[in-house]
Amino acid sequence: MREALRRVLWLPPALFVVSVVAFWLLTRLIPPNQGEGFGGLPYFFNPVPVDVRQLASRAMKSVASGDPNAESSKALLARLGGAALPYVLPELDTLPPRGRAQVALALGPIAERMRIGSHDELSNPEAAILFWHRFWQDRALDFRPTVVRRLVRRLAARDLALRRDDLVELDTYALPELVQAMGRVRGTADVERVARLTSLAAYVSGLNWRVSEQANVGDARRTVARWLDWWAAHHANFTAFDGMARLTATLTETQFGKWAAEVTRDPLGVTSNGELVLDVMRERTPVTGWLLVAALLAGYIGGLLLGASLKGKAELFVQASAFILIGVPIAVLGLWLKSPAHPESLWRGALVLAAVWTAWTFCHTKPWSAHNAVGEPPKPGPRTGGLLSRYSNALRAGRGPISALGPDLPLLLSAAFTLEAVLGLRGLGWETLQAVSRGDRSWLMAMALTCATLTGLFQIASDTLLDAQDDHSSVHSLRTPRRPKSR
Repeated sequence: MREALRRVLWLPPALFVVSVVAFWLLTRLIPPNQGEGFGGLPYFFNPVPVDVRQLASRAMKSVASGDPNAESSKALLARLGGAALPYVLPELDTLPPRGRAQVALALGPIAERMRIGSHDELSNPEAAILFWHRFWQDRALDFRPTVVRRLVRRLAARDLALRRDDLVELDTYALPELVQAMGRVRGTADVERVARLTSLAAYVSGLNWRVSEQANVGDARRTVARWLDWWAAHHANFTAFDGMARLTATLTETQFGKWAAEVTRDPLGVTSNGELVLDVMRERTPVTGWLLVAALLAGYIGGLLLGASLKGKAELFVQASAFILIGVPIAVLGLWLKSPAHPESLWRGALVLAAVWTAWTFCHTKPWSAHNAVGEPPKPGPRTGGLLSRYSNALRAGRGPISALGPDLPLLLSAAFTLEAVLGLRGLGWETLQAVSRGDRSWLMAMALTCATLTGLFQIASDTLLDAQDDHSSVHSLRTPRRPKSR
């Protein structure tokens, strides 16, 4: 038991290594225009994570200099919104007069969204510079996390027009607190709270993800989950990394970090179609599960009994047939048994996989049984026959297949996936082929981790069974009386 526990404790580090290797391989194989992308972030380590401070500073300098990217920089400033003001407005005086005027005019769309200023103030260069100077002198103290947190809590508790106006004048600077305050949706009271928060978040961000006050709990949860997914991918555009947050961002602001955050938030992540990976796996697992159960039960029981009981010509005939069955591609066997009237036949797939795995187990059993038989003296005791003797022989001969249970599981899964493709069965294999065609990294990562986990658990279970069998054999040998030596 202690040895099994030690092996289980080694499983999480092994899965972490598998996830890193699989993610690196999939990222290299999936084209950049497919999958999640994550905006060209580094794979595993980001020495210089970019936040709203750097984005706002770069956009401001681009607009002030009038370089070829000035128009896109203006659009970026408008998208960053109020979150960029604490890093742009204090630097206005450091810019040359022409650049200062260009930046002040570029901030006009932000002022319109914040519902401040008049058209004359925002369209005239000198008036715009004066307007933003006065605004920052009057409102700089409001652009603090504690102020925003207090305003958001009040809005979440009760809807008042004055509270909404105060947050509108902070624009995207309030997004971190708005998204965090959405929290979990448990009942109708939470629906009303989320409706107020999502309405304001949708207004300042330009995303039309709102919850109406008449929405049900399920719709509210899905909308909040959508906000959380978006925030996890884009929060660096509206927050600054300071202190420990910057150190953490070197790992989280990476492609692997974004994927790990998604898996932590939504079990096993979200497919490229927007579906939860766990929900899709629940839907597809029964088909693949039936194939695997049929192969394991029929294959191991039938293969072990055949390997332990057959002798002479019957053994040679079955062994030759097993080699032929293993040598024929499983896709050919599936096509041979495929019925035109019922192409999607689960029982035909189970029959093919059970037959192949019976042959595979039989070929594993015979060499191990012969190896154990060489050089072993006959065991003392009364001779028994019948079913009990065959069962005991099968257990002794089955050490080879049982020891290979873990490493053979990926091979069995590959065979099941092939049959699903041939017979048109919509199981995990069918979904995996679809994921490969559309470059769905989340699904492929989930399958890699699932396969690695099952392989590790099956290997631990097989090792535990073998250890238990060894302990039983050693105890039995100690209890067996020795024959007295003849004089």
